[in-house]
Amino acid sequence: ALEKASVCVISDYGKGVVQEEYLQKIIAAWRSKGKPVLVDPHVGHFRWYRGATIITPNTKEASSFYGIELNTDELLTSVGFRMREELGLHALLITRGEDGMSLYMPDGKQIHIPTVATSVYDVTGAGDTVISLLAAAFAVEPFAAEEGLYVDPRTGITYVAIPAGEFLMGSDSGSGDEKP
Repeated sequence: ALEKASVCVISDYGKGVVQEEYLQKIIAAWRSKGKPVLVDPHVGHFRWYRGATIITPNTKEASSFYGIELNTDELLTSVGFRMREELGLHALLITRGEDGMSLYMPDGKQIHIPTVATSVYDVTGAGDTVISLLAAAFAVEPFAAEEGLYVDPRTGITYVAIPAGEFLMGSDSGSGDEKP
């Protein structure tokens, strides 16, 4: 699977399938091949994901990491960068519900992806949608992120725009202007 697949996605629902003792081996194997590992995390397991390319907690999950409420943008930003560094991630994407998403990258780069107000009937699976869109983006253009997520203001639909220009993991094989 590792040789044929472009991206590893781990959705940890906390049901016992994702095991700490195997997770680091999986992350190391994928990363040694230069392939991204994306994790939709479970509260209490954050340290298990050390070395993953990106994890995508929501604000409440991120708050649990340090046991503090992330009730200001400044606090969220501080914790976002600190968590990214502490876990050895390349990037951290915190989903913030109606406040959008915030991406924390190396060198103090932060990207805020706003939302557009629409009628929402059911938020079940929102995290799964985010990790799926990221995986699709990484499969098409590995390690591109900046401006890679776009919310259409007319429909509220989230898109992944590829190519994106900012290369995660520093593997800049070009300017980012090339078409896939």
